[in-house]
Amino acid sequence: MAFLNDYPTLNKFLERYPDLDGLVNDEVTFMQMDIDGSGSDVLCTLRTQYPDLAKYNINDLYYGFRALCGKHKGSNKRSQVWDRGSVILKYGSHLTWAARIDEVAPRIVASVNLARKILSEMRSRLGAVSPEVVVAILEYHFGFEREKDESASLEDVRRRFETLHKSLLSTICIACMVTGKQKKGGVRGYVNWENKEKYKAKADSRKLFSPYKTFGTIMDEEAGKEVEVAWGNIHIDFGVFATETNWTDLAQAGLIIHEASHKFLNTDDYAYCDEGEKYINLSKNLKLKNADSYAYAAISLYAHELIKDDKGKQVRMG
Repeated sequence: MAFLNDYPTLNKFLERYPDLDGLVNDEVTFMQMDIDGSGSDVLCTLRTQYPDLAKYNINDLYYGFRALCGKHKGSNKRSQVWDRGSVILKYGSHLTWAARIDEVAPRIVASVNLARKILSEMRSRLGAVSPEVVVAILEYHFGFEREKDESASLEDVRRRFETLHKSLLSTICIACMVTGKQKKGGVRGYVNWENKEKYKAKADSRKLFSPYKTFGTIMDEEAGKEVEVAWGNIHIDFGVFATETNWTDLAQAGLIIHEASHKFLNTDDYAYCDEGEKYINLSKNLKLKNADSYAYAAISLYAHELIKDDKGKQVRMG
């Protein structure tokens, strides 16, 4: 967003507008933004009083101002923000990790950057890694068949990795996972979705469209059909990035890639890599739509070896 690009930190904003120090800490300000859908009670007044702010549209100013001040909606509505660069972290001030954010936040940002690096090398890795290793990785994680011409499918995988990389290069908002919000127990992250038409109707009524939403199509198991959806923020378990974790840097980056594939490639969790036969027996069609397939194929290609699960790979080195 243009606003956050110009003012990546609250301190930088207050250096330019020191007289707004009291305003940004006033809870009533944000209540008024919600009461008036367009934020005109507060933001339109600001744009009038401060001509430099008039260059930002209401939508950009609304979400940018909330991010800057750590005032979010959703499961982390009592939230704080750690970073305003290419990674924005959102976490509830009432959650355990709020007290340890200076410890886990740099590790999360480093994992996002490692995921970006891994994805940036996918096209070259698919050609540079030993042909036998590449074949083994594609066979195991995407269901490729050795005796068939898979050139079209290979190009499709390359294209999907490139889409994932370009999407992850944008400013990404990652929220702390809230217990009970995930659809399956034992998972370390999730990306919730809602019906696209319902979201658009809600956004139209408020005249505010979240810059963090992405749109796609996914199979709704309850409805028994594919539906158009609006994807929300990536949520992850911040505990994975704590000092005492047994997750490797590669495994942490794999988690980011897994969740990002939901948001940007419309993948689903048809099977997890550590589920053995269930994962192995997925059809090629489902593996190409499966989040863990992209995560494990990516870290396998990056590591120059077929990684079938993360057991034995979760000892942090340094």
